Amino acid sequence: MEPGDGGPIYEGQYYQQKDSVHAPSCQRCLKIIDRTLLEVEPDDRFNWTLIRALEEMRLWGCVAIADTPGDQEELMRKRLRAEARQNGWKIFTRYAHGTLHMSCLDALTPDRKHAVEADRNMRLEYLWNRLDDPEPLKPPRPSWQLVWGC
Repeated sequence: MEPGDGGPIYEGQYYQQKDSVHAPSCQRCLKIIDRTLLEVEPDDRFNWTLIRALEEMRLWGCVAIADTPGDQEELMRKRLRAEARQNGWKIFTRYAHGTLHMSCLDALTPDRKHAVEADRNMRLEYLWNRLDDPEPLKPPRPSWQLVWGC
């Protein structure tokens, strides 16, 4: 990538208020820059959250970790993907609004699949029967919805 290929980024609040600064935009250059940055260290609650996430993944085939710190998100994804590969699972992850969502249908045995479907149907029926209530109650939070570090 040649200097100036990245396009202008302006330092000021208004368009072209100051001189433009060119930044890299090709993937190869961005990967080189990423390698020069320091590796993120897991915080104290990381290992506990990882263990809980793997347990819930085995039980429910999915897990959602709320309040995931942004710097820990990619590290958690890497570790969970590595564990999933060791178990022969194919895992899908996404991060949105501070919550890390992961799902893996390969983690469930046939008996657990039936149990998960029964639990889902029970929760849907619970909500369906309370649609007309003036103050609808929420069903209890499932165990696969974690909060970071808890």
